[in-house]
Amino acid sequence: MDNLKINFVLAKVTTEQFAIIEDNFKNDSDIKLQINFRFAADNKQKVVAVFNSFVFEANTKQFLLIEAGCHFAIAPDSWDKIHNKDSNKLVVPSGFL
Repeated sequence: MDNLKINFVLAKVTTEQFAIIEDNFKNDSDIKLQINFRFAADNKQKVVAVFNSFVFEANTKQFLLIEAGCHFAIAPDSWDKIHNKDSNKLVVPSGFL
């Protein structure tokens, strides 16, 4: 499965969230960064999406939130190789992500 060729294009990059909360930022405080990733798929549109979020905190208060998404359109023949219609599961090769 890891050597499976997947034909795709980066169809769209989105900003899911963006916020600056200036009152929560303190110059003299330690900064904490939380990074999260999540994945989604759309069977009808044959799209796989990866979402990355970054949350910056000062004194446990969020002051900057950013979440972006990369939406990959998968070629129909490639989609059929990674999508199991019986179980409705999508198995994406590790090298793809």
